[in-house]
Amino acid sequence: MGIVDVRIEPGKITAYSAMSPLFDIDYGKVVSNASFNRQERGNGLQPVGKGNGFDLGLAMEAGKMLRASLSVTDLGHMTWEGNLLTASDQKLKKLRSNGVDNYDFLAEATKIFASGTDSVFVYQPSQEYRADLPTKLRAGAGLRITNRLELGLDVTLPLNEVAGNIPSPFVGAGIDFKPTKYLRLSSGIAGGAGYGFALPLGVTFTTSIYEFGSAPVMCRACWPIRTPTPR
Repeated sequence: MGIVDVRIEPGKITAYSAMSPLFDIDYGKVVSNASFNRQERGNGLQPVGKGNGFDLGLAMEAGKMLRASLSVTDLGHMTWEGNLLTASDQKLKKLRSNGVDNYDFLAEATKIFASGTDSVFVYQPSQEYRADLPTKLRAGAGLRITNRLELGLDVTLPLNEVAGNIPSPFVGAGIDFKPTKYLRLSSGIAGGAGYGFALPLGVTFTTSIYEFGSAPVMCRACWPIRTPTPR
């Protein structure tokens, strides 16, 4: 449907955007440029890019005690073509608007960053932009100590620096304990990837028909995250 990717680093600014006509962005005078692949608004959802992605993985079991897996996810790329604009090193423009000041965040953000008439950047029209998918390496292991006690470990590593990828490695370790047939307790620790440290505590009641549980998370400078439960 669309993407806005802005990167501001010391001494360097790069950005590109390709937004579906569904967002109804006013591109101003750039629409008259022959290099601009303008897409008119029609019926339904209109993509402005295309691509392919796939995952590769291996899993291993050693008896009934140990399970291990290794995978590489999101291999591939997207090629953005419609309503495509790019920007490189430049001085930022002074905005006429007051910024994002209402709940329609997406519409307001596109005015500032996605090449609208009040964009903070000066964009140039382009025909094609290829962007890699956020590729990651994931490794996990689960150890069954007894029929009631299991341990698990999950590690995720970013393999490139693109929009949508995690900024740094993420590690989570979990424990699953069944004191009775109908009760399962789980906990663990997790951290990294910009989330900070987290300690989830889960309680699940199980029957042959349904499960019901709750898992609050105690964390420091983090959003709620899911810690892997060994299987």
